[in-house]
Amino acid sequence: MTYTVTEAKNKLPELIKQAEAGVRVTITKRGVPVVEIVRKAEDPPRKRAFGVLGNRKIVIDPDWARPQKNVNAWLAGDV
Repeated sequence: MTYTVTEAKNKLPELIKQAEAGVRVTITKRGVPVVEIVRKAEDPPRKRAFGVLGNRKIVIDPDWARPQKNVNAWLAGDV
């Protein structure tokens, strides 16, 4: 299907539906084809990341080395 720029501007949702259906839509400017709207190809499957955490970020408590008031309670896990 071929449309002028003005027609395409007024019918953009319809052109997108046509492209989703697999129709190649061409937009012309002064009779010269300048743009083609086509359905996007499927994305390739994501490559698996090595390791247990994958791509997750690890956030470390900035106060991890703060001094403890009661070291014995801290070692026992009561703090």
